[in-house]
Amino acid sequence: MNDSKMVYSTLITPDGTILRSRHRHDYVIHTDANDDVYMLGGGIDYIRSSLNGDEQYFTLTLDDDHETIRQYVDWGSYGKNGDEPLHYIKVMDMETDHIKAILSTIPHVHPHLKQVMINELEYRNGKTEKGVKVVDYHECPSCGLRITTAQVLSARRNYSCTNCGEHKIRQFKIIYK
Repeated sequence: MNDSKMVYSTLITPDGTILRSRHRHDYVIHTDANDDVYMLGGGIDYIRSSLNGDEQYFTLTLDDDHETIRQYVDWGSYGKNGDEPLHYIKVMDMETDHIKAILSTIPHVHPHLKQVMINELEYRNGKTEKGVKVVDYHECPSCGLRITTAQVLSARRNYSCTNCGEHKIRQFKIIYK
């Protein structure tokens, strides 16, 4: 699964325990009812796991249908004010404003998860190809400068339009194919 566009990865043991590694250095381990040890690591960057032979894997990539992805991919949250215990919210259950806030304020979101959230916003605005509208480019509302989705996703900061400086790239209008 190297160089994949993984967005969700789990290992299921014979007793039904689901191991999920959430990020690159998240190593999870479980001693199963059969006394065998199972492990999973790598998050959505790669899969490193035990090979007992009786485990099952469930992995989703960006190439899978968004209808399925939105039911599994989740986001960890400490609540709106940051004063709640960590809990996970499936993308399909997140408030639209919450998704927009993540995309506009958190620069270190994994690019694959960022794309899932963009796809979810597009999904909520209407379906086309494979359940998701296809974004052609993003356009500055003031000067009309156009940039690709890849440029938006690769931006580590929500910088201002390089042409007019009036709008942040997250404020650019999404133009569909």
